Amino acid sequence: MNLDILRTEWAERDAKLDTALRINTRMLREMLVAKGSAEVHRQIPFGFFSIAFWVFTLACTGIFLFNHAGELRFFLPALLIFVWTLVMGVVSLMQRTAMRDLDYGQPTLVVQKRLEELRIDRLRTFQWAFLTGQIVWWIPFFLVFMKGVFGADLYASEWMRQFMVVNLAIGVLVIPLALWGTRLLTRRYGNATAFRKLADGIAGNDIVVARDFLSKLRNYEQE
Repeated sequence: MNLDILRTEWAERDAKLDTALRINTRMLREMLVAKGSAEVHRQIPFGFFSIAFWVFTLACTGIFLFNHAGELRFFLPALLIFVWTLVMGVVSLMQRTAMRDLDYGQPTLVVQKRLEELRIDRLRTFQWAFLTGQIVWWIPFFLVFMKGVFGADLYASEWMRQFMVVNLAIGVLVIPLALWGTRLLTRRYGNATAFRKLADGIAGNDIVVARDFLSKLRNYEQE
C-alpha cells in the first residue's frame, strides 16, 4: 500500500515537473522571439525619413504636373516619374508591413519559408526598380528637374534631343539584356556563397538578421 502511494506521489511530481519544464521552455522561447523580432524590426528599411522623402518627392512632382498640365513634353515625363515613385513607395510599404507582421511564434520552418518568400520579393522589386529606373531617373528626371528648378527647356537644344533619344533607347535595350544576364548568373552561381551574400545585401539587412535569428532559434529548439 505504501509502495502504491509512493508511486502515485512520484507520478504526480513527474507530471508537475514536466508541466513546469514546458512552461519554462515556452517562456524562454517567447523571450527569444521578442528579443529577436525587436532586432529585426530595427533593421527594416523604408523608415520615417525614407517615407518623408517619398512623400516630398510625390508632392513636388504633383505640383510640377499641375503647373505643366498643358505641356505634354514636360507633363508626360513628370507623370512617368510620379507613377514610378508612387508604385515603388507603395510596394516598399507593403514589404515593410509584411516584414513587421511576420509571426515568429509559428514553427521555425514555416517562418523560414515565409522569410525566403519575402527575400525573393525584395530581390524582384530591386531588379525591376533598377531596370526601369534607368529609363525614369535619367532623361525624364533631368528634363523635369531643369525645367522645375531653373526653368530651362532642354528640348530647345538639337544636341540634347539627340542625346535623350540615344540614352532612352539604350535604357530600353538594357532591360531584356539585364534580365537575360541575371537568369544566366543565377543558374550558374545561384548557390555560391558570394552570390548569396550579394543577394542578401540587396534584399536588406533585416532579412539577414532575421535569417540568423531563425537559425539560432532552430538550434535552441533542437537542443
